Amino acid sequence: MGLRRGPNAKCLLPWTTTLAPETCERRFGPNDPTREPEHESASASINNHGDVLQKVESRQFTYKELEKLTNHFEQFIGQGGFGSVYYGCLEDGTEIAVKMRSDSSSHGLDEFFAEVQSLTKVHHRNLVSLVGYCWEKDHLALVYEYMARGSLSDHLRGNNVVGEGLNWRTRVRVVVEAAQERVCDLFSRVKCRDWEPKLTYQLLQLGQQVIWIQTHGAVGQPGFLSIDCGLDGNYSSGYKDPDEGITYVPDGTYVDAGENHRVAADRESGRLRSDLTVRSFPSGVRNCYALPTVAGAKYLVRVIAFYGNYDGKNSSSLQFDLYLGVNYWNTVSADGDEVYEAMFVAWASWAPVCLVNTGGGTPFVSSVNLRTLGSGVYHPVLAANQSMCLFDRRNMGSNVSILRYPDDPYDRYWWKMRSDPTWKNLSTASTIEQNDNFVVPLPVMQTAIEASNNDTIIKVTRKDKTAHKCMIFAYLADFQNSQLRQFNITLSDTKPLLYSPPYLSAGIVDISDWDMPNNGMYTITLEPTSASKLPPMLNAFEIYTLIPSDNPMTFPRDSWDGVKCSNPSDNTSRIISLDLSNSNLHGPISNNFTLFTALEHLNLAGNQLNGPIPDSLCRKNNTGTFLLSFDSDRDTCNKSIPGINPSPPKSKVNRAAILAISVVVPVMAIVVLVLAYLIWRQKRKRDNVPHSEPELEIAPASRKYHEDGLQRVENRRFTYKELEKITNKFSQCIGQGGFGLVYYGCLEDGTEVAVKMRSELSSHGLDEFLAEVQSLTKVHHRNLVSLIGYCWEMDHLALVYEYMSQGTLYDHLRGNNGARETLSWRTRVRVVVEAAQGLDYLHKGCSLPIIHRDVKTQNILLGQNLQAKIADFGLCKTYLSDTQTHISVAPAGSAGYMDPEYYHTGRLTESSDVYSFGVVLLEIVTGESPMLPGLGHVVQRVKKKIDAGNISLVADARLIGAYDVSSMWKVVDIALLCTADIGAHRPTMAAVVVQLKESLALEEARADSGFKGSIGTLSDTTISTSTFGPSAR
Repeated sequence: MGLRRGPNAKCLLPWTTTLAPETCERRFGPNDPTREPEHESASASINNHGDVLQKVESRQFTYKELEKLTNHFEQFIGQGGFGSVYYGCLEDGTEIAVKMRSDSSSHGLDEFFAEVQSLTKVHHRNLVSLVGYCWEKDHLALVYEYMARGSLSDHLRGNNVVGEGLNWRTRVRVVVEAAQERVCDLFSRVKCRDWEPKLTYQLLQLGQQVIWIQTHGAVGQPGFLSIDCGLDGNYSSGYKDPDEGITYVPDGTYVDAGENHRVAADRESGRLRSDLTVRSFPSGVRNCYALPTVAGAKYLVRVIAFYGNYDGKNSSSLQFDLYLGVNYWNTVSADGDEVYEAMFVAWASWAPVCLVNTGGGTPFVSSVNLRTLGSGVYHPVLAANQSMCLFDRRNMGSNVSILRYPDDPYDRYWWKMRSDPTWKNLSTASTIEQNDNFVVPLPVMQTAIEASNNDTIIKVTRKDKTAHKCMIFAYLADFQNSQLRQFNITLSDTKPLLYSPPYLSAGIVDISDWDMPNNGMYTITLEPTSASKLPPMLNAFEIYTLIPSDNPMTFPRDSWDGVKCSNPSDNTSRIISLDLSNSNLHGPISNNFTLFTALEHLNLAGNQLNGPIPDSLCRKNNTGTFLLSFDSDRDTCNKSIPGINPSPPKSKVNRAAILAISVVVPVMAIVVLVLAYLIWRQKRKRDNVPHSEPELEIAPASRKYHEDGLQRVENRRFTYKELEKITNKFSQCIGQGGFGLVYYGCLEDGTEVAVKMRSELSSHGLDEFLAEVQSLTKVHHRNLVSLIGYCWEMDHLALVYEYMSQGTLYDHLRGNNGARETLSWRTRVRVVVEAAQGLDYLHKGCSLPIIHRDVKTQNILLGQNLQAKIADFGLCKTYLSDTQTHISVAPAGSAGYMDPEYYHTGRLTESSDVYSFGVVLLEIVTGESPMLPGLGHVVQRVKKKIDAGNISLVADARLIGAYDVSSMWKVVDIALLCTADIGAHRPTMAAVVVQLKESLALEEARADSGFKGSIGTLSDTTISTSTFGPSAR
């Protein structure tokens, strides 16, 4: 059932929030001091800060150096709360901005110290870099990288001779960069009081609003998408309705069919602006609006269909159906209700709302509204497999015909209930305490109806012609507590429940399971008890009907032409045949067809395709389980295709191959023999070197160069004797890797650490050691392991890390090191989401991209609560510039995880890490090692199994089927994309993070839907009359 809004459904203007830009500049500077600064008065504080500043990695300048670098502070470029900012240039030509503290500044030593420490700890391409600082008796200064184009404020205000205004594209890009997720992560742990965090926070807020505009099309109300259907091109940017206070956008972005119309002039009076236009769909059986969503999030969707005789036919019998995805939602009638509302949990990044022509007339729609709900709202009734259709929602005792936004933050419609002579209206101005699960608006809870006397029964009845399973919520709050108000409440056909409304607090009574009412009658009955001193009362109620997803109402006419699907045992259909013949397709054939892993027949005949047939399709075609049809020629892979240079004759190819083999094989044999001799000779030399003098000690010049570099890092340098003490003489070995053994230790302050000691047999030398120290000094992220310090003495190399108490992901998947309990699917996906975020930071969050080169389950460490962190940076490589496309370096990594493209070409890119991470994903899916003797690589094993279309053949048997099938499929699909043969075909880690979060949301929704409550639980705010249990999928 839908509901009618009525001709005068107006709203109060909502309050609005405006982001006021902070009037602070980026740069600050010196005054020649005539007195000793305030910060010089606390010598103990100075000594304390000075000790800590010695540990930071940034350069410490003298005041004379700053005078020289700025040419005696010649070029003033800005002013702020700290002081003035001057342009300068380092000895190597690097441009800098020197911020000098003014005597009149309110910013003292604490703020200065906080900024130096904070910017030393954070490194991100969208955070300004601290080059160094100056701290002498009379002078405080900070030295930053120079930002040549000034501030965003300069460009928006036209200050500092900024001539040309920023276009919209540039503005959006700027705030998106400023609002990167990692910036928020970093500043959540940094408490600076200087201007940068404030400015970054303002940009972050603005960026979040702009991102909402980009992805959800709404402007004005965060979490709202309001689509005015049929709006013409004159309103391409939308409008704000002054009556509703809501911003509407046109529907062209969300639907690709239909015709625009306007309602008849004699029907416009008293209507909202969004009711005056409609989009109709005379063509096609099923036309859908694609609404942007986030998988796992909860939404309210509302369709308003005001006929208004837009077609001049004055039809009263027009009918069509609404579908939410593939599930039947409701039937729209031109002479019936206008408002159709549902709530659902999103299952993907978009949700289709479809109008289906059932033969009763042309479907039409006036507006479509999408509202984001809180994660706990209507929990646990609203779940992934339980969408709800609104049947009725009433505000009892109110004089307002419809109450909605801004009083209701989710813009639910609360209709006034028609009065009855057996009850009277109550109201209060007191505040009613909210219930977080339902968030009933305060004005709704401040009114109620009360029976006319203590002998009267309140009975509210609503009839549903189609008699669906229903859920009823009754909301009650008493406005007095001096006398007992007690009654039995019966919802539909449930047993009566003794109840007293809580005083000034929102109480809820609901049916705790979906109930099928007798004769389609939904009833709420309130009958007073003999002990009650006051008659029963009711503030509001809602009635929902179930939109089942486990048995969707769908018909053969809903299916797509040219697509055939399988019906495997786990109820997950896979596409087995795709007929795209005579579809007017142009261009090359995509390699992505191979992603349809269960595909048996692909017909591309009758199109204008050109270019080569991808090798992957040809290989699949030669297996005998797949048929590719192209221009009615079944032997397509040996046939010249239009637009391609013809292949040489097969005989010529064979002769060329024989010639190549006869030359290459002898040459390769000679090369192998020479290499074997050189390796043997080098090994003999190493054996003659005394063990007390490791290889890294041979070159004192190289050692001095590396030591100079290590002096610039911020981490603590340990002595070997300190490590002996910390580890209790290396008594507890907790692991082993390519570098050497790892020992448990504990610092003086109780901090647990892991000490990784280099073994003399290790293939990792000084270069790998130095790379790891320098890399982990430059990167800081919650999903990257933290380096506490290092040891470098003549005979010893060691790295000291934070201790990750739960071992590695590898341990948990293999059952090693006491990790006996199998990780649940939810935990596995959460772990790889966190690991993916760490890799994404290395690739896109650092000043220059860092490639890990050794991503594997052994290098994903788990801490308390199984938080994941990437470890072992000994093989990592850093780009030299932003324009660099790859690094040419000898292949290195771990067997089974190494990118085959990198292995064969020596060209290292971020996609090499993506490949390795794809293997990790397949490990969490299967629980198996990448390489199994006699069975090949995990990528091939998984591809072979999923050809059958049954995910249970791939999933780790130890999970015992406890996973969301769609979530599992999504991870498998992502993994196969990551492990594509060609690096350019792989996704970025940022895209992988997004997809994995969707998979996690699907699994969390499944797991949460299994929540069970207690029978007959009673509290002062919520009552359940039976037990919740998991619903069938």
